[in-house]
Amino acid sequence: MLLRSLFLCLFVVLRHSAAPAASVLDMNHKVDQAFQRNVGVTNDGRKELAVLCLHGKDFMHPFTWDLEIRSQGKVLYKHASNDAWLDPSFHEDDYVNNCRGYVDCKKKYYYSILGNITEQTDFFSRNRPLFDSSRPLSVHATIKKYLKERYKVSGAKADKIVKRVVDQLLSGPVVVVNVPVSPVQNEAPLLYVKEVNGFIPIDEL
Repeated sequence: MLLRSLFLCLFVVLRHSAAPAASVLDMNHKVDQAFQRNVGVTNDGRKELAVLCLHGKDFMHPFTWDLEIRSQGKVLYKHASNDAWLDPSFHEDDYVNNCRGYVDCKKKYYYSILGNITEQTDFFSRNRPLFDSSRPLSVHATIKKYLKERYKVSGAKADKIVKRVVDQLLSGPVVVVNVPVSPVQNEAPLLYVKEVNGFIPIDEL
């Protein structure tokens, strides 16, 4: 829960996408710190709050982390990650943006998560086959499937939502949320859908 994380973590406000000072994370002490950033992810001009909370035995051990996006006191999205599998990769030079050594690579990755959490993208321009409704993995089919599985929305109501979302995607760039798996891979982009007050993944072909 976010409120619990707020009590456990020291808040550091990220202004825009700037990285925190190098002294924010103490190398030799337990890590329980949160970073926050205002983002606009609902494509309606409003600002939401993205909160990233890092946890670890100390900086030299693997991190777990929690991400939440909140709007007007409600949680729109939450995600948890255990990066024990990823941690050895930070020893590789250039693993993250020309980094050198474990400490530099790890800092650059975790300090960049909130800065890269949103992106404006035009799905139609970069992936036109996605909008061919005759394909089994078209955007129409994947959105409808997710609405049913995640939000229990089906039938005519789902069809109406799918049409509006596809029209939105065809009309030009939209803001999506990018949740990282690693420095070189993200989850499928997440698009906010007002009818369910939540996000759906836009799986690309």
